[in-house]
Amino acid sequence: MTGAEAINIYKREIARSDEVLAELDFDAPPRWWPPAGVFDAPPMSDGREVLFRVLAETSVHAGHLDIVRELIDGHQNLVVE
Repeated sequence: MTGAEAINIYKREIARSDEVLAELDFDAPPRWWPPAGVFDAPPMSDGREVLFRVLAETSVHAGHLDIVRELIDGHQNLVVE
């Protein structure tokens, strides 16, 4: 893949994300949450909390191999509770 191709894919995903966010009811709870024991976190209360979590996780992992290290040793630099 060329750099230009990667940028085009990234721009396409940004446009799709904008579409999803435009339709999101930020006051509504998430439509789905994993069953107990599958994901070790309490359910999020509303769309704002979900969006904040996605932004925080993206900022932690973007541009480096932090997620690989996290999978190896379990250490997390930013934990949103």
